[in-house]
Formats: sequence, structure tokens, C-alpha cells
Amino acid sequence: MVIASLLMMTLGMKSSPPSQAEVEALARGYGMVYEDEVLVFGETAKPREEMPTGEPEQLETPVIQVSIPKGSSASKISELLLEKGVISDKMEFKDRVYERNVSSKLGAGVFQFAPNLTVDEVINKLLIPEGGDKVD
Repeated sequence: MVIASLLMMTLGMKSSPPSQAEVEALARGYGMVYEDEVLVFGETAKPREEMPTGEPEQLETPVIQVSIPKGSSASKISELLLEKGVISDKMEFKDRVYERNVSSKLGAGVFQFAPNLTVDEVINKLLIPEGGDKVD
């Protein structure tokens, strides 16, 4: 029988294609299974419609609101930002404001900041637009 099979293979004779049951048996031998036969550890078996889509929930980003009075100096603004937790170092903020020569361009009003902004990002939010007169 083995010799006949080898002879058929070498002579190029084609045998009939395997049946569905034979294909499934071979696949199971390699460890393959149908999706509905798999249980994921730590989860209950749920129909696909009830499974989470895998899209992350949109979490609200906390916003820090700071009110800057009109006529506030860079020093006063740095104190307000430090109190609210927008910046962690007053001197770094003031130094950067003076390095950029924007102390007279810092606006007054109510500003909203996302957490963990860089000093330059904070300064950029506080700047009065060109030709503007920012007071919110």
C-alpha cells in the first residue's frame, strides 16, 4: 500500500481532493479550532455581538482653569499658574517669558489648560494675538 502511494506520487497521478472531514481532522492535528470553540481566560463566553468592540472609551481630559487679572505682571501670572498646578517652577516660567521677550504680550482673562503642558505651551496660550486685545 505504501509502495503504491509512493509510486502514484512519483508518477504524478492525482488522487481525489480530501473531504471536508479530512481537512478538519488534519487542521485539528495542527491545533487549529473554530473561533466559537475557544474560551478566553478571564472572560465569560459571550456571543460576538455582546463582546466589546475594543475601541477605548473616550476619557475626559481634566481642564485647569486660571483667571488672569488685567495688568498682571509675569511674576503675578507665574504665582497664579503655580497655585493652580499649571506650572511647577515660577522661575522657569518667568525666565522663559523674558527670554522670549513676551512679558508685555501676556493676556488677561480666563484660560483653560490641559495638564502637563510645557512652559512654552503655557506661554503660547497666554499670548495676545497680533493686533488683538485679549480680555475674556
